[in-house]
Amino acid sequence: FNNLTHKKISSSTMADINPLAEEWEQQGLTLRDYQREGVSTMDSWYRAGHGGINGDEMGLGKTCQAVVQMVRLNKEGKGPFLVVCPLSVCDHWVSEVNKFSCGTLQPVGYFGYEADRANVLKKLKKLQRDIVFITPYHILRGDSTVIFDLQEKSKLKFEVVIVDEAQAIKNSECQLAESLKPYRDEAWFLLMTGTPIQNHLGELYSLFTFVDPKRFADDITAKKSFMDLYKKDVKLPELRKILSQYLIRRTKDLVCKEIPSCEQVILYHNITEIQKKLYLDIIARDYDAFVTTTGNNQQSLNNIQMQLRKCVVHPYLFKGVEPEPFKEGEHIVEASGKLQILDRLLRYLKARKHRCLIFSQFSIVLDIVQDFMALRNYNYERIDGSVRAEERYAAISEFQKAAKDRNGRLRTKSYDDDSPWCFLLTTRSGGVGLNLTGADTVIFLDADWNPQNDIQAMARCHRIGQDRPVRVIRLIGRYTVEQYMNARIRDKLKFTDRVMGNEETKLSAFDMMTMIKQCLGTLKEQKSESFKLTDQDLESVIGETNAVGEWLPMKGNKENQIPAALQLDPDEVDKNDTDYNDYRVFEGRQFRVSAKDEAAFEELRLLSLANTTRRTKRSRVACERYGISEEESGLSPEKMKKAEQDRAVAAEKRRKTAEEKKKAMWAANDFVLVAADFWKTKTIIINDLLQTVN
Repeated sequence: FNNLTHKKISSSTMADINPLAEEWEQQGLTLRDYQREGVSTMDSWYRAGHGGINGDEMGLGKTCQAVVQMVRLNKEGKGPFLVVCPLSVCDHWVSEVNKFSCGTLQPVGYFGYEADRANVLKKLKKLQRDIVFITPYHILRGDSTVIFDLQEKSKLKFEVVIVDEAQAIKNSECQLAESLKPYRDEAWFLLMTGTPIQNHLGELYSLFTFVDPKRFADDITAKKSFMDLYKKDVKLPELRKILSQYLIRRTKDLVCKEIPSCEQVILYHNITEIQKKLYLDIIARDYDAFVTTTGNNQQSLNNIQMQLRKCVVHPYLFKGVEPEPFKEGEHIVEASGKLQILDRLLRYLKARKHRCLIFSQFSIVLDIVQDFMALRNYNYERIDGSVRAEERYAAISEFQKAAKDRNGRLRTKSYDDDSPWCFLLTTRSGGVGLNLTGADTVIFLDADWNPQNDIQAMARCHRIGQDRPVRVIRLIGRYTVEQYMNARIRDKLKFTDRVMGNEETKLSAFDMMTMIKQCLGTLKEQKSESFKLTDQDLESVIGETNAVGEWLPMKGNKENQIPAALQLDPDEVDKNDTDYNDYRVFEGRQFRVSAKDEAAFEELRLLSLANTTRRTKRSRVACERYGISEEESGLSPEKMKKAEQDRAVAAEKRRKTAEEKKKAMWAANDFVLVAADFWKTKTIIINDLLQTVN
């Protein structure tokens, strides 16, 4: 995909912005060649009468390109402009408009509390041509009437609508898309997204309905026809041609080679004994969900895999697991294999002057990590969905400021002062639009089912302005659902690269069952030992650091150099995996449910049966229902299996006895003979009638 829509970079001067370029130079700013080409392409879309999609990879400066295009259009008397973006980047948009328009445009930030927004409208009074009205998604949805009234009062309509992180409208029926549709017929749309395709072609079509509604009808039938036509391999060249008309896409490795490298590694870790027990109990507790694979059982399986994912992160995410009196202490680390390796990893990184972004899917996970950071006296910042825009801006500014010294270079001293060196973020809330180049290390505690969200997250620090190599570290629970997820996520990335694929990307019930059963046998046998990793062990996997705290290029680790605690067993590796060495730690494996896994699952089933009976030990009805005596409720799995077989034999014997009694009763009452003679007589009569009619 990345190679389909590259434009040849020209040295277009764009004479109309030369005065701006002089002011940029005074501020130490510049517009790179590929960014100038991007602005020229946007302008060509405008002249052609349709919008377009700036699909540049995250971190290549899509915002400044959009601002320059607004400046050019405003010089022609166009405006006002509407910018719709995530809440986390509203302040960034205000800053970029001020910076790159050099005062020719007026940014108006319409966000915050209701009273704050009312004050904005009171000061604004009415729209003018040079106004850039910046508002987040949820405010556009909630205040749509207010914004339309503002247009009516001003007797001006927004002539340009810019949607930042436009993957948010990949579903044309979502609330945000519905809120934008009233602008579609009259305004020129510019969509900005580093991930224009995430799962299937239907998402791309939804974006096309905004940039060229005359050609791409907002209709289910038209959308389906588009998907059916272009999912065929023979139609791929034609699809590429369409993309080239509406989309421009450049990647860092092609147009911005000065950005330092970004390499990824995976650290596999064991889970603790308490996690293992909880993990197996979750499966045993909901065994009924594995009986059928439709209806409510699909939802039950989804719930099970979510609970298992939380268990692999930390057992304290479940009520009743953390011991009272709920005080910070080493038990926070000791209870979780993931936190044990994070603890060891952060000590290693801090000593080598690295600065980290730590991502998780769940804000409750960040709560535990926050307790851990306090336990270790680490200074940090945090952003999740509950943090207000101004607080986000302050946290980002503090983190970035702490990363710079007087000369504007990253600090080279150790972090013994009070400045924050770690940033805790949720993947969805902190993964879009933020600039956190003060970090050079990204740690994922868990993964998003949509890999593009993780890519967006890591681009927070691997972008323009980064002058240190970046290392991305993923922590994956060995022989757990996280391992299966990793393989599925890579499949999704391969789909995106081809701009082809099947619309159905969700896990089927069978896939879900496979994921949950996968590796159960190995997990049960695994010893839950604490990590005893040396600096040399970690260095062999995540790489070396130079004297000023910069990552050195990976040397291509060999299997025998990687500590056993951080890799899979040799028989778990799929040697046919073409991406086998992608992350330097051996992650490829054949995802199948082995006989050992099935045996482990069967043992859990028997334990589930025993636990069910044990919980209802006082209920004679429940015991009779399961065919287990109260004495049996405490049996071992082996005896439970024997008891189950004996009950099956007894049940078959009872069935045969009942069948024989029924036949004897029929014979005693001449039931079979009477019934047979009755239907025989009826048949003769019907045949006689048919012959008479003929």
